[in-house]
Amino acid sequence: VGEFVIVCVSVQKPREQVADAEALLDIANTLVTSVKSQNNEGITPADFITSLLNDFRVNGSIHGEIAQSSISWKEVGITVSHIFKRAPGLCT
Repeated sequence: VGEFVIVCVSVQKPREQVADAEALLDIANTLVTSVKSQNNEGITPADFITSLLNDFRVNGSIHGEIAQSSISWKEVGITVSHIFKRAPGLCT
């Protein structure tokens, strides 16, 4: 962590600092989710939904005082489509 702080201080452009901070936050969130899933014998539904929203959120609208977000299901499909590739000897 100390080395990361030194690198952040040496950066001259604020945009680079923001990008570095966002990357560190993503790494920390991934680590926390991984530790939670190991301790609880799996990922929780709340963690799954939070991950979907973090990775595939489309800004929604505000109804009353409640902000609503949507999920880009097209992007989810593109991201997971490699799982459903053809395999030799298998046919659906």
